[in-house]
Amino acid sequence: MKPSGTTPFTIVGSGFCIDPSGVIVTCEHVISEFLSKSIKDQVAGIPDDKTIRQLPEVEIRRPFALFYMRGDTATELLVVACPIDQIVVRTDHDLGLIRAAPHKRFEGGFPFIEVANYGDLYEGLEIGTYGFPLGTFLYDQIGTLTSSLTRGTLSSIVPTDFASEEHVKLFQLDLTATYGNSGGPVFCIGSGRAFGVLQGGIVGADGTSIIPGIVKAEPIYPIIRGGEIDFLRSAPLGSLPSAETIQAHFKPPPRTGP
Repeated sequence: MKPSGTTPFTIVGSGFCIDPSGVIVTCEHVISEFLSKSIKDQVAGIPDDKTIRQLPEVEIRRPFALFYMRGDTATELLVVACPIDQIVVRTDHDLGLIRAAPHKRFEGGFPFIEVANYGDLYEGLEIGTYGFPLGTFLYDQIGTLTSSLTRGTLSSIVPTDFASEEHVKLFQLDLTATYGNSGGPVFCIGSGRAFGVLQGGIVGADGTSIIPGIVKAEPIYPIIRGGEIDFLRSAPLGSLPSAETIQAHFKPPPRTGP
């Protein structure tokens, strides 16, 4: 039976927790949905000289991460809304990390998904994704309350199936997805471990229409291998890290050679 009433929130995308401290992976464009000006537009034109800069203020809607849990009875569903207090994004990939503020429901740590070993991936691998296709539209239409599972195949590792982890650019998937799925985990059906972040569809030759059944995913590895998770673990609660802290943590390695 479809529940009565309306949801007290609007779902703009998906995401998944990869660390018990509450670090969640999603897409940069999902995070930008909460801002009056996208992150890419905010940083456009800034010189790439590794200098920490204060960006102009933008209007932001307070984002929350929603954790769905079974209640104490068969008819009870709990939705734990955790405010987001830290954000890290990459501009070379459509990837972002957010940190959920501590919640008494998860005093022992947030539930999280393990990351797959890149060497275990191959074209033809059976995969799946969880997410919220069409956002809250499915709730309005059929009353679905939780995320949806879609299964498919890893069609192509881009640029080649023998590319090393540091050189992988994208994953092409044979899978059905739509808006609202963005930011959700792409994982191995056999192990349940995630290796990608669902990003979007493939645009047809007309430049506007989306080709059904072909979607792309960002590799998760670039945003978990550069120290971003450790940075979010140690970031202060409810306030931004200092420019000095950011500079020290993400200090580029010294140049070598002549």
